[in-house]
Amino acid sequence: MTVVTPDLVNGHSYTKILSGFEIKRVYRVSELIEAPERQLIEASLDPGVPQLGDTYPGTTGINVVRHEVAPGGPNAAFVTVIYSARNNISSFNQPEPVSNDGQDVKQISAGVREVTTTRDITDTAMELTAPAQYKTWQPYLSEARVFKPVGGIVFERVEKSPAVFTARDMVGKLNSALIGEYAAKTLLFFDLDAQSDDGGNLWNCVYTFRYDADQWVHKDRYHGPQGKVGTAAVEMTWEVLQTANFSTLNLDFSASQTPIS
Repeated sequence: MTVVTPDLVNGHSYTKILSGFEIKRVYRVSELIEAPERQLIEASLDPGVPQLGDTYPGTTGINVVRHEVAPGGPNAAFVTVIYSARNNISSFNQPEPVSNDGQDVKQISAGVREVTTTRDITDTAMELTAPAQYKTWQPYLSEARVFKPVGGIVFERVEKSPAVFTARDMVGKLNSALIGEYAAKTLLFFDLDAQSDDGGNLWNCVYTFRYDADQWVHKDRYHGPQGKVGTAAVEMTWEVLQTANFSTLNLDFSASQTPIS
């Protein structure tokens, strides 16, 4: 017959966070009789150990959610019984939303991306001309690789519905109209990440946008022989990204930062 020693001091703990709390109780089960490879299972199933779904003594709504079992000597094992309770708050440490969307938490950042230009800081063409003895050589524009500032906005929010259609229909597109502080076609919906820790009841969503005042257009000039840009070449501009109505996302695109209260 097994011997169960409950509530060992080593390993007993209570952890509290905004989303709820967790209690760990440790049991030592000895005098196990199963084959060695089954003794951890035998210890977990012992009737002297609280089983999954059992309630913490003297409480309601605090139930066993997990067992962690490790060897505890010859024919013995330690069973860590983990109780958990939620405070109707998601794992993003945000209040669980009443409707579909929770509170926005916004992060604003800035970075750079490399672009090619033929104009200096005064917007003057960087023209290269051949020496006088090479009269037949055509002048061309020098191309420089420069770093252009690009802003970034990241939103974190808890949602009750998976963002399947948002991911399919909006990622990779630009804002079709002015939204918050951002002119039309300056915000690129760069990335969307959504994860659920509870089987799809709540979704922890991260929205990432990139900002470019030049509206993410494609620019180029005619390149002559050897890839040189002639001084008479005119810069052409094309719109290559589709747009979408970002107002349907119900995100705060104002200049304010929204902290968790």
